[in-house]
Amino acid sequence: MKNKGITPSIPPRRNAGYWEEGDPRNEEVKTLEKDKLAELKKEEVITKSH
Repeated sequence: MKNKGITPSIPPRRNAGYWEEGDPRNEEVKTLEKDKLAELKKEEVITKSH
């Protein structure tokens, strides 16, 4: 893959932590946390309304 200039993108696990500063994986972890937070907020709204 390096010969072709391809960088593999393996999605982080739900409980993934940050790697060293500047690692592109950190952006994926940050996005994952935002999505999880949005999902939790959505569930909270649904729970409170029922």
